[in-house]
Amino acid sequence: MLKFATKNKVEILYEPNGNFIAGNFLYNLEKFSKLKVNLDLCHLGMAVENNTLGMDLDEFLKKIRKRVVYIHASAYIKKGEHYGIDKGKLDWRKVLDQLDFSKIKKIIIELHHFEDFKETKKTLDRYLRSRR
Repeated sequence: MLKFATKNKVEILYEPNGNFIAGNFLYNLEKFSKLKVNLDLCHLGMAVENNTLGMDLDEFLKKIRKRVVYIHASAYIKKGEHYGIDKGKLDWRKVLDQLDFSKIKKIIIELHHFEDFKETKKTLDRYLRSRR
């Protein structure tokens, strides 16, 4: 599949779900060295909160930071939902601070509740302006 994607100039991204285990995720990244990551903050928050990540968050981020090219920006509150970025327990600013922004192509606001959109956009705009 990766050869087909490369030949046809299709970028395939690896996005962990909410129950991902860091060791398995890192194994797959090692096995497929050209695979890039779409980091879903909701799924990451779910893995951290439910103790399925299986390693220290900072250590995990250090290992994937240069492979992250897309970010799904939302927060985890309960299974299967993507809420406004400030509504969850995950310190998303600390997560983003540890990523290599020279590699980030897009931040996608992924929400199940439209009413969270404006506030999430404003919050992300403020954060990104503060990085300059």
